[in-house]
Amino acid sequence: MNDIPVVCANRGAIPEVVGNAGFVLPIPSRFQTEGRLIPTSEEMAPWFAAIVSLGDDESLRDRVGVQLRERVRRYDYDATVAELEKVLANL
Repeated sequence: MNDIPVVCANRGAIPEVVGNAGFVLPIPSRFQTEGRLIPTSEEMAPWFAAIVSLGDDESLRDRVGVQLRERVRRYDYDATVAELEKVLANL
C-alpha cells in the first residue's frame, strides 16, 4: 500500500471499503453504466476540490494516508482467515 488517499464514487461496496480513508463522492443519478453522458463542471466540482485539496494540503494527505493504511489492515488475508475460523468454530 502506498498510502495514497482515495477519491472514489459512492456506489456499490466502495464506501464501506474506503471508510474514512478517502473521499467518497456522489455520482449524479442521471449517470448509468450504459450511458455516455459527460458530467457538467458543477457535477465534477467536488471531485476536483477533493483532488486539489489532497495535492495542496500535505497534512490532509498524510492524515488520510495513515487512515488508509489502518483501513487496509482490516482486509489482510491472514487476519480475515483467522476471524472466519473463529466464527466457524463457534457454530
